[in-house]
Amino acid sequence: MKKPQIILVIGAAILLFSLYYWGNPVPPAKTAEQNMTGRPMQRKLDFEQIKMNAFTKLDSAKVTAIRALDGKTDVASLTALSDLWAEAKQGTMSAKYKADLAKLENTEKSLTFASQYFIDLYTIEQDTALKVWQAAQAAELLEKAVAINSSNIAAKVKLAQSYTDGTGETMKGVLMLREVAQADPSNLAAGITLGRLAVQSGQFDKAITRLEKLLIAHPKNTEAMYFLAESYKGQGNTAKAKELFNECKKIVNNPNFTKEIDDYIKTF
Repeated sequence: MKKPQIILVIGAAILLFSLYYWGNPVPPAKTAEQNMTGRPMQRKLDFEQIKMNAFTKLDSAKVTAIRALDGKTDVASLTALSDLWAEAKQGTMSAKYKADLAKLENTEKSLTFASQYFIDLYTIEQDTALKVWQAAQAAELLEKAVAINSSNIAAKVKLAQSYTDGTGETMKGVLMLREVAQADPSNLAAGITLGRLAVQSGQFDKAITRLEKLLIAHPKNTEAMYFLAESYKGQGNTAKAKELFNECKKIVNNPNFTKEIDDYIKTF
């Protein structure tokens, strides 16, 4: 099988696992290869474009209520704006005003809390340009939180993931994840993200080394197990891959997941 075909197969498999666990489909193979340069993805959006588009989806009453508050930067107005946009099911807009509130308060807790709204959005966003914008907002908030408390490892990992999985600044995120993993080799989030990225880029030896160590510390973690199976499959060791996939099925214990894995194994 040629390399582009291998990447596509791996991408499809990772997508399967992502849908069950993160709701975060990994970018298609071409995008992943482009992102490994560390350059942000193209076709950028700005907030005014997003805002104008969101207004077209509102009824006249909501437009009037929001226009009355638009431009105000006090706590009450920002809270009301976030709530109004949430009622209109415009999550990106609601998150933006939550972010403005967090910046106003400027505490580690408020910034990390607000960042999670954007993380939840970009992990399921299908529009690439909007995904990049949402991830950039999450990154900005997390950068501020980490600046307040540099020992906040969870925030550092989420910041790195915003780079690798959102803004397209993959190498920037990888370096940050490596720093976390070096300080704490058992850090689950950092280790799995690095393992997944290694699988995506075809660095199966690196992925196996990292994920094997991670499973020693977290023997029942299905994410690490799944990507370790993908690594062995990528190396051509399908027997070991099947063993790990089957173990993963037992732990997950979900009929739909089991069927998908069984169907996937048949393609080996």
